[in-house]
Amino acid sequence: MSEEAVNRSILPFIPDHTHLLSDVATLALARRSFPQHRQLLTRTGAFLATHQSTDGGWAFTERVTQADVESTSAVPEALHAINPTRYAAALNRDRTYLAHLGDRGGGRRCCVGGAD
Repeated sequence: MSEEAVNRSILPFIPDHTHLLSDVATLALARRSFPQHRQLLTRTGAFLATHQSTDGGWAFTERVTQADVESTSAVPEALHAINPTRYAAALNRDRTYLAHLGDRGGGRRCCVGGAD
């Protein structure tokens, strides 16, 4: 096996989990709703909304282009907790994306086939 093949087999497909972890931290801060967190929550919401994929979903990180069901399900929770009115358009795009991932059994596929 070539060195390149070995490196590809051990390097993770997803280099980090920026969007997913930002969601978790944002939810924790938003639920405590301390006034001193408002500016941070606003900046985090802007960051997350800016990184919504053109298909309406979110990837684990801004360094990955393929949206996935985990991030696409989690990030809207944070946006809704911050300001559902401000992020209404992003939340609607998210709902549309998730509707396309549904299967006949009521589950959700991880991602849309053929994505980058």
